[in-house]
Amino acid sequence: MVRSEATVNRETIDAFEEKGYLVIRGNWLKGDCIEIDLPMNLHPYQARDDPKKSVIMYGPVVLAGALGRINFPETDILDDHLALNNHPLIDVPVLVADEQMEEWIKRTDDTSLVFQTEPIGQPNHAEITLVPFYELHHQRYSIYWYLMNEEEYLYFKDEEKEKHTEEMNPREKDCL
Repeated sequence: MVRSEATVNRETIDAFEEKGYLVIRGNWLKGDCIEIDLPMNLHPYQARDDPKKSVIMYGPVVLAGALGRINFPETDILDDHLALNNHPLIDVPVLVADEQMEEWIKRTDDTSLVFQTEPIGQPNHAEITLVPFYELHHQRYSIYWYLMNEEEYLYFKDEEKEKHTEEMNPREKDCL
């Protein structure tokens, strides 16, 4: 496991990880140069409110899936963003792979933090471009993904999608 390191004025200082943060302590002076070296690897981060969903991260960077502009409004720069609430949704692919994440997500080049998945997005074997969340603008995206293997996908039921469909198309209930 690669560990995080910190230096002040090029001298290594004591640093430790606590609850997902790198903790450094000291009395800094104006002009001190603090450098932090963080391990940069692909890893999932489980959503706290839904254990079935994960965020894909590269080191501390959240990666978002660029899902294009299909059914996207003409502009998303509005005074009232609630006006977008009734805009048609798209289906976010489920990421299905039996291998470790590093096997199906590859960095596209050494000069950017753009990644490409193998064709594992289901349905339809979609390839997903992943970019830092802070760089993604004016298109559909997802940062939360269902990540599962082939066997789990066979029995997968998107309860969130079904709930949304029911809310948008309520059925009349029989009265007794």
